[in-house]
Amino acid sequence: MSEDPAALMLEVICTYNNAETLDGVVLTPARLRGVWSSTAPWIAFADDGCCFGQIGSPNRVVRRRHPWIGAFGGRVVLDWAVTPPPYVRAFGYSFAGQDYGDSEKRVLFLAGAGLVMSRAALSVCGWLDGPILDDRVGRSLGSGGDVEIVLRVGRAGYDLWYLPECELLHRIPTRRISLRYVIAINRALGNSQTLADVLIWEGSSSRWLAATARKLAKRIGNLGSAAWVVARGKKAVREIFIQASFELGQILGVLRILPMSRSCRRRLMGRARPVSGGKDPAPTKAV
Repeated sequence: MSEDPAALMLEVICTYNNAETLDGVVLTPARLRGVWSSTAPWIAFADDGCCFGQIGSPNRVVRRRHPWIGAFGGRVVLDWAVTPPPYVRAFGYSFAGQDYGDSEKRVLFLAGAGLVMSRAALSVCGWLDGPILDDRVGRSLGSGGDVEIVLRVGRAGYDLWYLPECELLHRIPTRRISLRYVIAINRALGNSQTLADVLIWEGSSSRWLAATARKLAKRIGNLGSAAWVVARGKKAVREIFIQASFELGQILGVLRILPMSRSCRRRLMGRARPVSGGKDPAPTKAV
């Protein structure tokens, strides 16, 4: 942690994907509880196995360069417990690896493993009043809570920034460095992608259903193409299985939404739309 006095205006909220730690509490309520129990204008969410290197001073960032910043993150370095096989490294995003390069920049999305949030942004976007998506429960790999936070803050008019001076070490235990785990996590990430698409959908429910039918057909076609590639020996079976699991996760996400009542679907659909009315949110103030 930086020794800059301004960094004292940030609190780190440790959240865990571990049932023994949270007594089965879902990750999203754990994050919400952490926000309400803290007072600093900046909050850093830290998942299990994560260790912040340098966070720097969010107040300096806000004051000098980015007065509309709602969240920022930096390079997420994967700290492998054992050397992983090449095919696992190739799917680093599965472990929330993040590296947008050596220069700071505005981005469209940030990994949730080590996310530094503005309290004002969380309030303006409505997340504090009612998160929609649950996140991991115990050992379940279901996800979506961090996706919702980032999308709602960004769509509320705040900027998301990547700052390479910030660094997070994400410890990856041996049990996660396996084909079975990578397949399972990609299926969960595909499910999250579907939920994210619904959150930013700006059309009607009927248009979403029509678009979803077309996407489902495409996903099923992709699975068939993947099987054909494997049959012809053009690509490693393991990589195809991982890619196919992501496609399958998106299909399962759609099947999860379709049976919802109209009111539940309406509550979810478009909640991360851009704020209308032309009024910008109040910028996060440097303290």
